[in-house]
Amino acid sequence: MAAKTELSFSERLYTSLDEASAHSSLSLSQLRRIITSGEIETSKVGGRVLISVPSLIGFLRKGAKPPQPKAPTAGETANAA
Repeated sequence: MAAKTELSFSERLYTSLDEASAHSSLSLSQLRRIITSGEIETSKVGGRVLISVPSLIGFLRKGAKPPQPKAPTAGETANAA
């Protein structure tokens, strides 16, 4: 029987949000904004969203900044009060 070998992070094709966060030092909310903006590729398997490791590495190498959260609009601010 062949021994099971562990792939390094950069050798993987896809990873979970949690592992991507741990290896990239981006928060989960930053990763979700990057995914929503289309700056990194993902794949949905069942109910899980998996991040393309090569796409994430490319994003990090180009030094891109994660999108910032949108500020509430005047209507949203008035409704909160």
